[in-house]
Amino acid sequence: MTDQLPLQGPLKVICPCGCGVFGTPKLKAWGDGLHHVKGCGPCKRCSGSRAKKNAYVRERKIAKAISGERDAMSGALSGRDVHMGLWSIEETAEEALVRGLRRWWTSKQIRTKVARLMARHGEAHGFVASS
Repeated sequence: MTDQLPLQGPLKVICPCGCGVFGTPKLKAWGDGLHHVKGCGPCKRCSGSRAKKNAYVRERKIAKAISGERDAMSGALSGRDVHMGLWSIEETAEEALVRGLRRWWTSKQIRTKVARLMARHGEAHGFVASS
């Protein structure tokens, strides 16, 4: 009977970014040649952006609120995030755009126009901004 060595797993190392995580290095190195370990969370490069997940959550909430549907390929192929019947909705959290729209919407001139429009009962309402 021969002595068999137990199977050993992959080499484990401390993450080179200095986060202190000990584990198996990733196969693909970053541009600087560092192989971060799997589970390296503190490193911004490894954790990545959470913007895509957050956008998905916001789009899903909008679709649920209006009884519509979120497009599966939102932003990639369809060009719209949520749709309901003839309505197409594009959602954004770009801070500069949202801040500008909020400033415009709450301005006295626009509030007056919207109030005048909403005062007409029994009619369909629409607000068109053109240049």
